[in-house]
Amino acid sequence: MKAKFILLGCAGTILLCMGAGGISSFFLTKQALDGFANEIAEAKKDGLPTTLEAYSPPIDPAKNSAPALVAAAKALGDQASDIAGKSKEPQTKVLKLWNQGWNRSVITNASVLQPAIAKLGPSLDRAVEASKLPGFWIDRDTSYGFEAFTNEFSDLKLITKWLSVRAILRAYAGDDAGVAEDLAAMARISAFCGSDDSLIGYMVQVATEAMTLQVMEQCLSSSNGRPGTIRAVRQAMKTFAPVINMKSALRGEYYKLLVSMQEIIKQREPGTFDVFTTLEARNSPSVWSRLMVSQGMLESNVANLLRVTREAYQALPDDPLDLPAAEAVFAANDKKLAAEANNNHYVLARSIFPVPNEAPNVFVRLAQRRRVLEVLLVSLEERNRTGKFPARLPVTGALATDLFNGGKLRYSIVDGKLKIYSVGIDGSDNGGIERYYGDERNFDIVMSFPR
Repeated sequence: MKAKFILLGCAGTILLCMGAGGISSFFLTKQALDGFANEIAEAKKDGLPTTLEAYSPPIDPAKNSAPALVAAAKALGDQASDIAGKSKEPQTKVLKLWNQGWNRSVITNASVLQPAIAKLGPSLDRAVEASKLPGFWIDRDTSYGFEAFTNEFSDLKLITKWLSVRAILRAYAGDDAGVAEDLAAMARISAFCGSDDSLIGYMVQVATEAMTLQVMEQCLSSSNGRPGTIRAVRQAMKTFAPVINMKSALRGEYYKLLVSMQEIIKQREPGTFDVFTTLEARNSPSVWSRLMVSQGMLESNVANLLRVTREAYQALPDDPLDLPAAEAVFAANDKKLAAEANNNHYVLARSIFPVPNEAPNVFVRLAQRRRVLEVLLVSLEERNRTGKFPARLPVTGALATDLFNGGKLRYSIVDGKLKIYSVGIDGSDNGGIERYYGDERNFDIVMSFPR
């Protein structure tokens, strides 16, 4: 009987198909089965789920958020494309506005966007309702968790972009109930992305939540800090998932690998399987040419990847904001893998681990942006009560602490404009020069009012 399983890797997806034709086939030996069984025994000591059923019980797709969001995204995408094609404005301009819709260009281009939003309203409302459904989609024929949803991620981002446009326009028009509805839906979608407890799901959560946080900032500016908009933002922030924990993310990667292996082991008989990859590392061709030399080479690479991943997550700190400790773990891991630079039995581990090495910075940056937004809300609330912004940073303790250097957040008012920021990854104060969504430069993490 043919069966498919997904191994969710840190730098991509490794698809193992038992009994199917493909690029290269190997015999699954008893030695390999025993090796995987040993890792599963180690996982049980940590209380990890080791079967697909234990990882996630069966779910009714008709009552689950993922398929509903996929359907809503498809309808929204088709309709938006049709609007762009029939628009009196040049199509390229409309498409460009989609990609910039979450920032301050929304208000200045309201005449172009308002008619589109009006037409897309029913599809957006459908997406909002879909985001309220519980659970997670599992397609047991091919995969589990977020990976079943990856192909639709571009559509999911489309939902988030159009909801962001509508939220900003609603804030400008004084519709705070509508702002609350759209921001909460965006926050739910972000939390949904990370609910699979894996590194890839968390990285998608980062992208959608970063966009949502910037839209919240823009909504506050568009409404001139109206109390109703502040309440809408606070309400939506409660819907965000907890701060992402790198230990949990890498642990999730490990037990997803194990679940796939367990499904093979359950058959308790040798068989053939093929290996495909979507790894995008520059050295992918050479990686896989070296990996596919023999059955033993493949088995040892998978075993070493499992062991290295387990040892890394076990060493990571429990505190998701302990960036120095996480970086120390990955530095030690890099040193171990560097010692195996000429060992082809570590090809897979060396190819995958550069990606999780970068993740702690990304996760802490998102947590810092949440804190900076909270300080902005506190400052606006005082301005609404007293008629002026606080003269100095209005919070103390953890909320006032910059996660990247341990000092206080920067707070300034210049010509009536409030600016609050963290020094960011590089630890240097760049004067509040901000990085925008998708910008990879190490500028400061900034919230300002007005935009």
